[in-house]
Amino acid sequence: MRKEGEAAILKTFESSAQVQDISFDYTGQYLAFVGKGGVEIKAYRKKEKVWVDGLQVAVPGEGLAWGPEAGKVVTVNEAGVVSVLAGSA
Repeated sequence: MRKEGEAAILKTFESSAQVQDISFDYTGQYLAFVGKGGVEIKAYRKKEKVWVDGLQVAVPGEGLAWGPEAGKVVTVNEAGVVSVLAGSA
């Protein structure tokens, strides 16, 4: 990246709680973040060039990872409890 400071910021997302972990899916179209407030997933609509709200689940966590082909999101909380979240088919 060649831009620095304010010029390097492409998009800012607001979250209801402090974010502990963040991850793009393998396509770069979905962005998931997790914290004490739960999991939020944003989706990028290429045609409109906008980010839209996707899944929001009140499952707090410290870390997350995408499952195969971005079909699931796996979270772990501070007690070590693992949760597997999947969207509807």
